[in-house]
Amino acid sequence: MQGRASPDVPGIAAATVFAIASQIIGAAFLYLILKVDGGWQVVGLLALLGLGFYLLERLPWIADYALASFARVPLVAMITAAVIVLAFPFFVGSNTYILHLLIVAELYAVLALALNFQLGSANIPNFATGASYGIGAYVSALLAINFGVSFWLTLPVAALAATLFGFIIGIPSMRTRDTYLALVTIAFGVVVQQLLNNFSWTGGPNGLVGIPAPSLFGHSFADPLVIFCWKLPSQANFYYLSAALVVVAIVTAHRLHGSRIGLAWNALRADEIAAKAQGI
Repeated sequence: MQGRASPDVPGIAAATVFAIASQIIGAAFLYLILKVDGGWQVVGLLALLGLGFYLLERLPWIADYALASFARVPLVAMITAAVIVLAFPFFVGSNTYILHLLIVAELYAVLALALNFQLGSANIPNFATGASYGIGAYVSALLAINFGVSFWLTLPVAALAATLFGFIIGIPSMRTRDTYLALVTIAFGVVVQQLLNNFSWTGGPNGLVGIPAPSLFGHSFADPLVIFCWKLPSQANFYYLSAALVVVAIVTAHRLHGSRIGLAWNALRADEIAAKAQGI
């Protein structure tokens, strides 16, 4: 890109310090955001976050240096991230609400990775990702409640069900383009949301109750998690499970991005951009 100088490749020592310090600072900022009660503290933290985005926009070399540093010491960066993720519940303590927010954020991170392929690679404006997510969740919950199927079996079945419904809406939707495609996917999401809220067997607006907690090696996720004599709330079980799913999603997305399918998706976006540039 013109007017954007290439950053100097940082040394190993500088890259290591930056990779560790930046992730610790980011985790500390997240902790403060989750812990503050409100008022001017939240305003100040949001203003600080806005200042950070402004600096990234005005000084692009900062982002370039960060990318170069993480690429220089990827193992250090990954180990630091793993330690922070594993240790975060210990700093949160018994605050189950914060753990709940972290679990939701991890689940949304998986959805964001899927949406990145659709919008970022293939340039397909699909706004029905939430509908597929809801379908998979209800399939898993209904199988567990009504048929006593184990969570570890309902997890892949839910993924297959969401994929099936994605194909059902995807085949007719691909006959539309741009704004019309976005409207079709939005309508599908609204229809699914209304159906789930009005069917009696889905629990209506109250949702499903009595979903059995999963178990792993004899440990129920409904029980507190004890690690090195440190007792964590039961939500910590789902936090670590969601973190593992995020790791699986990241690795899968990375492998998929470099595969033939991923390259084909990238080619779709490139072809569409070229066609619009030529006025086709």
